[in-house]
Amino acid sequence: MPTKSTSTDWIVGEAIMKNDEIHPPGRRRLRSAVRDDGYEVWTIDIKQYEPLRKLILENVKELDKGDGVFLQDLIMIAEDELTGTQCS
Repeated sequence: MPTKSTSTDWIVGEAIMKNDEIHPPGRRRLRSAVRDDGYEVWTIDIKQYEPLRKLILENVKELDKGDGVFLQDLIMIAEDELTGTQCS
């Protein structure tokens, strides 16, 4: 049964590389805690995943002043930067 997310889910780097066998070749797994019974999981091409991951990590560091970051803010920034348009 799927478990709920914990703060350790954000540990990146070597742990991701060790789990490469759970991803289809050239893809990375994403998940969303949108269901009461656990996560919805899907994969995206690594060429999309890498810039998205970098964008999120850089912006979380910049935006978080100690009280977290709103997901809607990250989505607007991602739309602006990845599409080259100004959504905000």
